[in-house]
Amino acid sequence: MRRLLPAIVLLPIGLGWVRLRGEEAGFYDTPFGTSLLVLSTIACLTALALTTSVALRRVELDRRRAVDEIAVSAQDQKFLLDLTQEIPSFTDPEALLHHVSTRLGLYLAVSRCVFSEIDVDGDRVVIHHDFYQDLPSIAGTYPLSSVPEITLAEARAGRVVMVNSTSTDPRTAEQFTATYRPIGVAASLSVPFLRHGRLASTLAVLSHTPRDWSAREAGLVQAVAERAWLWVEQIRLMSALRQSEARKTAMLNSALDGVVSIDRQGIILEFNPAAEKMFGYRRDDVVGRPMAEFLIPPSLREAHHRGFAHYLESGEGAVIGQVVELAALRADGSEFPVELAISAVEGQSPPLFTGFIRDITERTRSSWRFRLAIEAAPNGMIMVDQRGQIVLVNEHVEKLFGYERADLIGRQIEVLVPERFRGRHAAFRSTFAADPSVRPMGAGRELFGLRKDGTEVRIEIGLSPIDTPGGKFVLSSVVDITERTRTEDERRLLVGELQLLTKDLEQRVEARTRELSEARETAVRSEARYRALFDDSPISIWDEDFSDVVSSLEDLRSSGIGDLRSHLIDHPETVATLAARIKVVAVNQTSLEMFEADDQDHLIQSLPHIFGPEALDFRREELCAIFDRRGAFSGETEIHTVKGGRKHISLRFTVLPGHEATWSRVVASIFDLTSHVEAERQIRLSLREKEVLLKEVHHRVKNNLQVISSLLSLQARHLVDVEARQMLAESQDRVQSIALVHEKLYQSKNLSRVDFDDYVKVLVANLVHSMTGDERGISCTVALEGISLPVDVAIPCGLIVNELVTNSLKHAFPDSTRGSIRVDLRRADKGRLELAVEDDGVGLPSDFDVHEASSLGLELVMTFAEQLEADVDVRREHGTSFRFRFNGGGD
Repeated sequence: MRRLLPAIVLLPIGLGWVRLRGEEAGFYDTPFGTSLLVLSTIACLTALALTTSVALRRVELDRRRAVDEIAVSAQDQKFLLDLTQEIPSFTDPEALLHHVSTRLGLYLAVSRCVFSEIDVDGDRVVIHHDFYQDLPSIAGTYPLSSVPEITLAEARAGRVVMVNSTSTDPRTAEQFTATYRPIGVAASLSVPFLRHGRLASTLAVLSHTPRDWSAREAGLVQAVAERAWLWVEQIRLMSALRQSEARKTAMLNSALDGVVSIDRQGIILEFNPAAEKMFGYRRDDVVGRPMAEFLIPPSLREAHHRGFAHYLESGEGAVIGQVVELAALRADGSEFPVELAISAVEGQSPPLFTGFIRDITERTRSSWRFRLAIEAAPNGMIMVDQRGQIVLVNEHVEKLFGYERADLIGRQIEVLVPERFRGRHAAFRSTFAADPSVRPMGAGRELFGLRKDGTEVRIEIGLSPIDTPGGKFVLSSVVDITERTRTEDERRLLVGELQLLTKDLEQRVEARTRELSEARETAVRSEARYRALFDDSPISIWDEDFSDVVSSLEDLRSSGIGDLRSHLIDHPETVATLAARIKVVAVNQTSLEMFEADDQDHLIQSLPHIFGPEALDFRREELCAIFDRRGAFSGETEIHTVKGGRKHISLRFTVLPGHEATWSRVVASIFDLTSHVEAERQIRLSLREKEVLLKEVHHRVKNNLQVISSLLSLQARHLVDVEARQMLAESQDRVQSIALVHEKLYQSKNLSRVDFDDYVKVLVANLVHSMTGDERGISCTVALEGISLPVDVAIPCGLIVNELVTNSLKHAFPDSTRGSIRVDLRRADKGRLELAVEDDGVGLPSDFDVHEASSLGLELVMTFAEQLEADVDVRREHGTSFRFRFNGGGD
């Protein structure tokens, strides 16, 4: 086109110069000179028109090629964007892989599309789903050795493997007959997916014929593979989380002991059914509220706050990891004794604390009954700890030995043993501690006790070991033998009851201790598995607590606000206030990298900067989703990174099962869409630039054709020969017909097609005005169906209309001032178009053959008909009718 422009500009100037030189020489005053001038002008114009048409066709082909390439790229981006938007709707990995393989296989028009997962340790490859057309499925499990070693090595290195022909490519030729031919694979494109530097899976598209794969196809397949496998991993992660959460919930719901979890502020996070029954509160009444105000008696709260603060500061606590007994507070205000074991969740920052609480009211009552039984025993009863210190005596011991109770508690038991037996008694205690059992002491020997006054009394002692949470004890029954006959039966009965009570207590303590230990270990393992999945995920995942913002939104609802969206639009400052109440519990490493944060605290502190004014609408919709209690939400927004960068993200959050009431556990996943948004913007910008360039080309061609038309008009004014002037006028009409096409193109929004209805109306109106004026009553009707035509079809059609309408105006009505001309373009059968130019004039002579016509106009009409590959039908009834049927290039 650049080579043609100088010729287009210089040709009119050259023709003008030749005309002036000829006039100066008087050459054009002769008939021969005039004819020669007309013929040379027509020849030059015809050559110019043909050259211009060829150049325009070349420009149009280049433009179409560029538009096709841009369209293909845009189609790829749209396909990828649509697929990205469809993927989050799947919760089943198998259904997702089937959907993606089918969509990609149809889009790339391949015979197979295969998702494979590599189990390197198991030396196998699992084909989950394959999309196949007219071929047998190859889904299943295969040995890893069935994959060519060379292509496997390239995949392990993270390189895309493109094989244009499996039969000739040296990487696959050896296995072509055995492996590829049976399954109809002649070409393959395989994209690897690496996890932590190791080959995890591949996505392959296969063709049953050799195919030259393009970089564009490889990039598209790689993008699809990344999105599909990332979402599969997220689905598996969420499934594991749900299973872990379900197991934890089932364990908590089935636990017989109360389980209460709190955070570092002392806020209750978990409250199981056993705790509800124990304390008399419903779970929803206490979750999210301070534990001390509901469960700890007022007299113990100050000590609790001091101990809790000391642990958070130093990491040391008197009750952490210990089993203690203390008083608790019920909903009705009554206090009751409990046994408490507290553990801090390992690896959690900030720390979480879980208390395992057992109501020991009955055990305490049993203890008091035990003491009452001891006190009511007819014999002397002494309880001694492992160090031999007296911890309990009854009144009978006081009377028997003459001591006050306070004088005996805390003293060694040997104080009641005569001096001559004390050495052997200490040895006996050690022997009994090594093999504790219920038995009499000193069987077969006489035993003596030492009273406070120094006198001795003959006694009989029975020993019973007792295991309690506070340690091991020995209960001794001391009987004054002088009263044996009277008290033997009572003593035997009491000892039997004590033995049963002791055994029952031991069994209950042991069973409950074992259950508590197993529950703690299960909880720790569940939390550890969740943390491993959370930290290693390639997706940005946030563990958040929405309980505070849910509470605030409920307060707004209670105040009478039913339409939260309208309220937030009217009060935009409320959006930031409410969003700030969303607590970020934890984020994974991928999140820190995406938002360019040094650590989690740095990221949390930068949230107001990250979600700036650009994210106002997104934040508002997120709050509306929480307000409506929708368990899941997704949306897109612009954000800032911590270091000032800008990203376009897609965020989706889901409330974990078991937390629907308080929204205290919400998992959010974030995808970075920045590259996709930027690619769309670049495509739109490129298309706009090419449209501007093409409009400029059409505008310049139109201007140059106008110059040619003006030169023809100027030339006609200097001609004396009427026939020559008429020939120049007809040539001028033809040039203006072509110029009108380009004028319509650069004024149109669609640069590749011409609105033929508008174009023909203007063209015919110009012809009628220039050839008939207002004195003749010839009417012209243009009846089109709003059809637009490509440039290479519109130009010859316009020239045909120009020639035939001109002929009708000149020859159809020689003696009449009345008549009509009709131009019609309509859709015919088989997708073709029919162009008709008809008049009701005198018609053509019966022996007139349009194919043998010598007039320039009809020769051009037939030439343009051949260019359109049109079928021509000429009719002579009631005037003249020309009909052309041709392919219109689509509408």
